[in-house]
Amino acid sequence: MPLPADRAHDAPHQQPDLPQEHQQDSLSRRLTTLPDGHPSSPNDEDGALRKPTVDLRDLELPLDDRPSPADRTDSPERQELEVSDSWREQQPELQSLWDRHLERWPDKEKPSADRSADEPGSWRSDSGLFLSAKDNEKAGDVFGRIRAAEQELTKVVEIVEHEIPNATLAGLEHRLKGEDRYKEKVANDLQERLSPPAQDISQIAAKTHDIIRYTYLLPADQYSHSQQQVRQKLEDRGYELVLSRDSWDNSQYKGVNTRWATPDSVIFEVQFHTTESYEGKQLTHEAYERLRSADTSEAERVELREFQHRVTACIAIPTDAHEFPDYRKEGY
Repeated sequence: MPLPADRAHDAPHQQPDLPQEHQQDSLSRRLTTLPDGHPSSPNDEDGALRKPTVDLRDLELPLDDRPSPADRTDSPERQELEVSDSWREQQPELQSLWDRHLERWPDKEKPSADRSADEPGSWRSDSGLFLSAKDNEKAGDVFGRIRAAEQELTKVVEIVEHEIPNATLAGLEHRLKGEDRYKEKVANDLQERLSPPAQDISQIAAKTHDIIRYTYLLPADQYSHSQQQVRQKLEDRGYELVLSRDSWDNSQYKGVNTRWATPDSVIFEVQFHTTESYEGKQLTHEAYERLRSADTSEAERVELREFQHRVTACIAIPTDAHEFPDYRKEGY
C-alpha cells in the first residue's frame, strides 16, 4: 500500500549496507526536507528553529542527590518489587517455625576457654581451637593483608554495582569477618590437615576463602544476564575466578557462590542471590551456625535441616539459574 504524501518523507530508506554513521547522516539530511510545521521538522510553521519542549538538563538528578550504593541496598521499596507474593505469604509461618525451634532449643551459655596455661602470644577460641604463638603471628600477618585488600575491593564492587543497574549489593556491613572468626577458621583448617601439615600455616590462612564476602541481589527475570555482567566486570579489573558453585538445586541453600583471587592472591567470595534467596539465607543463618557447632545434638540437627529445607522449598528458582557450570581451579 502506498504511503500518504505527508508520511513519505518519514519512511526510512532501506540501506542495510551503509555504516551506522552514514545512515544517521542520511536521516539528518531527510529531516531538513520536511515542510515547516511538520511534527518531525526542526522548524515551526514560520520557518523559525523549533525550541525544545523540555530542557533535558531539567530532567537530570543532581549528583549530590543521587542515591548512594548503600541507600539502594537498604531500600525495601526496591527489593519489594522483586519478591513474589507466595514468598511473602510463607514468611510469617517460616518465622514462626524458627521461633518455636528456639523455644524448644534455647541458646546455651558457652563458658570461656581456659587460656591460663597457653604460651604467650598464642590464640585459643572459646570452642578450644588453638594456634601456637608462631602460627598466630603468621595468621595475623595474613589477616592484615586481607583487611588492607578489602578496602580496595569494596570500592570496586560498589563501582560495579553502579555500572550495572540490575545488581544491588546487600549486607555490605558484614563484608569482612572479625579477626577471631578468621583465626577460628584457620585453626580449624589446620587441625583437619595431616600431621605434619601439608601446607604452611601462611598458605592455609591465605586460602581461607570467605573472610571477605560480597552479595549481589539480581532480579529473577534477569538473573543469569546480570550475573554475567558482574563476573565480566570483575575479570576486566584483573580478578580471577577460582571457584563457582551452583546451589539452586540444593535443599538447604539457594544461590550461586563464587570465589575470586586478586593479583596479590587474596581470596574473596561473591554470592549471587535473588531477593527471595537472600532473605531465605538470612532466615536460616542461625540454623546454619548451629549445624556447624559440635555442641549441637543430633536430635536438634534433624530439626535444623528440616527447617532449612522448608525455607528453601518456598524460594522461586530463576528460569536461567543454571547457566554457569560448577568450576574449581586446582589448588582452591
